[in-house]
Amino acid sequence: MDQDLQNQKNQISQYEKQGELFRAYDLAMEALKVFKNDAWLQHRAVLCLANAGAIELAREKFQALNLHLRDDIECITLNGRLFKQLALQTEYKDRAPILKQAIVYYELAWQHTLANASPDAYYPGINVATLKFLVGDTIEAMDVAELVLNQLQPLLASRDIASSERYWPLATAIEAHLILGEIDKARSLANEAVQASKGNFVKLASTAKQLEHVLRHQGLDLKAFGIFSPPKVVHYTGHMISRPDTAGRLLKEDVPRIMVRINEELASSQVVAAYGSLAAGSDILFAEALLAHGVKLHVMLPFNKEEFLDISVRPCGPEWEPRFHHCLSQAQSVYFVTEDEYLGDDSLFLYCSQLAMGFAVLCARHLFGSVRQICIWDGQPARGVAGTAHDMMLWKRAGHPQTIIRCGIGPNAVLKESPHAPVASTERSCKTMLFGDFEGFSKLVDAAIPKFSTLVMGKVAEVFDRCTEGRSFLNTWGDGIFAVYQNADKAAEVALQLQEELKTIDLAAAGLPSNLLLRIGGHIGPVYDIHDPVLKRPNFMGAHVSRTARIEPITLAGCVFITESFAAIIALHNADKYRCDYVGMRELAKNHSTVPIFSLRRVFAIETGPAQPSIFSLSGHEK
Repeated sequence: MDQDLQNQKNQISQYEKQGELFRAYDLAMEALKVFKNDAWLQHRAVLCLANAGAIELAREKFQALNLHLRDDIECITLNGRLFKQLALQTEYKDRAPILKQAIVYYELAWQHTLANASPDAYYPGINVATLKFLVGDTIEAMDVAELVLNQLQPLLASRDIASSERYWPLATAIEAHLILGEIDKARSLANEAVQASKGNFVKLASTAKQLEHVLRHQGLDLKAFGIFSPPKVVHYTGHMISRPDTAGRLLKEDVPRIMVRINEELASSQVVAAYGSLAAGSDILFAEALLAHGVKLHVMLPFNKEEFLDISVRPCGPEWEPRFHHCLSQAQSVYFVTEDEYLGDDSLFLYCSQLAMGFAVLCARHLFGSVRQICIWDGQPARGVAGTAHDMMLWKRAGHPQTIIRCGIGPNAVLKESPHAPVASTERSCKTMLFGDFEGFSKLVDAAIPKFSTLVMGKVAEVFDRCTEGRSFLNTWGDGIFAVYQNADKAAEVALQLQEELKTIDLAAAGLPSNLLLRIGGHIGPVYDIHDPVLKRPNFMGAHVSRTARIEPITLAGCVFITESFAAIIALHNADKYRCDYVGMRELAKNHSTVPIFSLRRVFAIETGPAQPSIFSLSGHEK
């Protein structure tokens, strides 16, 4: 039993180190079903959520696991951490009271550790200093930073401490020097801190976020400071290899030169994770190089594996299939847009690329890193509804940097397209779907139904009446709502407006129960646009409609829960407007399957506060 517990803890720690914070959280929660009162598992589950930015779920789990009842230093400081993160996600004008609440917990922990002469007293101490600095108590903050540096001296001077154990003392010293305006002293510790992290990008991300707040308050910039080189996440894309005896966009003779360029790109940057597909040619060349460089590979496939092999791998020659299987077996994760058939639907390839891009952006956000697209492109436009040029344009529109590795014979070349079988027509396309209903509706007495229809559904109608752009379908039955949209952002806006408007209704004054709240589930996937022979009107059907319907019953009342695919598309195209916070692995209604679920919320304009004149120059001297 003890060994089983230790093995699970080791795996959780490994996922954390790799930046797979949600997987680490899920594993911790699963382990707690067996080891119910293990303090390390409870603390780690909440900490993983906090590091991933899922602050609301972290606060919920902190209470549910009764960590607020414990008086150990780890839980007291974690409570302070949650208040700190909540404050920093709040508009500037509303931050101070929340930051002061965080200071209360950090000061409590700091005084306790000082009283017990704990060598770890520097951790709550530096948070007291930083938070006081952020609320404007600059003199007190600098006094505490000086005390923290004095506490750190024995730890930094000792050569008995293993390198990995030096990371947090070094990171704390950097932060303290920044509060004191000693920029050069902070910089002098940076390389040693990076080495001590031993490639733990979650540690580096956590530190970078903390330093960014301190530097921003001084009118400085983390990039200008240049203390840490953030990890990179890559989306890769490119042409398939030419089929035997045909002219294509990526020729066999191009491969050696292209492999040199791919390896140069990977060697010159700190790539930790990559997302893309696995077609013969560019995709597999990228995947093999990424694996050789020790990068975590995440593979996206547009439909079932066997049909993908038949369409995108086997026609390019027999040598590509074993290479496909090897890369797939070594991948960190494999995601299918749909596990059903291709059915001639080329839009699945484009949607697959969008998901890969969105997942890359989400991963970079968790690691506080940068994201880049690397493309193998012949300079020619796409020849269908999907392709490398389409991927590049979507990425460019999202505002992220890209590196182009050229193939082909020149920018003005027009190669004759290889003959191919005609593509079957299809009425299936990828749509964004919303299902909603009202918790407590089934318990309404008949006398309350007219009020519900007029007041509640009337408010729903107002939202749909003013938000018509991009809507493909709308239907209601009783308290049920089903809406289909062309784009994720339009669906997200409607879902959030519904929740916001319904919260303005005084249910009690209307004689309706206070728990009569809307639940909305959202998903993106390929569905059929059909003519309903019964209703004599358009309708949408398919497995992904059913999946969306199964999300709504597991949604918390008053919330919008969405799938990972929905969250990825929002991250790619609309991260400035909407945020998707991880909720956890949830079993869908009717025992359908267990999937990652996110909570959709609006991103308010979080001000950095009044422009702060830079107190210190980048050289570390007072102005």
